[in-house]
Amino acid sequence: EKFWDLVILPTLNDHVSNVSADMGFMVFQESVLRGNRYVKLGFPKGTLDEVIAIPGSKFIENNGGNIYLGNSVIKLLYEDNKISTVELRDGTKLSADIIISAIPSNSLYNILPDELQSHKSFSILPKIEHASIVNIHIWLNTKIMNDQFINIIDSPLQWIFNKSLQDNKYQALDISISDSKNLLQKTTAEIIDLVFSELKDIFPRFNINFVEKYKIIKERKATFRCTPNSKKYRLTNISPVDNLYIAGDWVDTGWPSTMESAALSASNVVNEIESNNKNK
Repeated sequence: EKFWDLVILPTLNDHVSNVSADMGFMVFQESVLRGNRYVKLGFPKGTLDEVIAIPGSKFIENNGGNIYLGNSVIKLLYEDNKISTVELRDGTKLSADIIISAIPSNSLYNILPDELQSHKSFSILPKIEHASIVNIHIWLNTKIMNDQFINIIDSPLQWIFNKSLQDNKYQALDISISDSKNLLQKTTAEIIDLVFSELKDIFPRFNINFVEKYKIIKERKATFRCTPNSKKYRLTNISPVDNLYIAGDWVDTGWPSTMESAALSASNVVNEIESNNKNK
């Protein structure tokens, strides 16, 4: 179990005993068995905002798109088997020939009108289970870790990432805990006490006085669970609504809940839209 969980737990956000065999084998096939030509380990040179969000936003805006920050969608209005209007929190109403949903399954379900929530294609969405991730960010006034990252067997901390390899004095560590349901109900004090205790075992020179600050982030529904029954709840890119397409890691891409699945689903949506436009 320890061997399998080394790969399965961080990629599928679940223990090997809970995941479907096809998703488990798929992960090993893609990450281990296909060889170095197909698998590379990379480290972004900046934050996800710097690497993905900011360049992505610029691309959208430079191509005539608009981005509405801090103003989420609260409702989709439905008429003649089309999404006629997208309503935002501040009351703004938008319309478009094509609507692409790129949000989690539970978020999509919550903004659907009643008649679509009861539709056989969408009524199954609440059955998709989710798993949590807890991330702990710790800033230290001295270095305790020289590796880029480490995995700790038999520790609740699982993975520790060193975000300050070039700094010889200060250190920023990210601790990522997958399938973290046991931590969700714990207080910040309880979690940080656990973390400090584990760090002391892993790095004997660690001292609480090294800690400048810390931040704990709980993602209660970070990913969908790849259980044996999950495949039948994953929708296709094409919805029963004429102008609504669906993207996201949880769509049926053949991949688990990963960034690769999300990117593949987006590519598939673009191909579907282009194909449909050619046939008109």
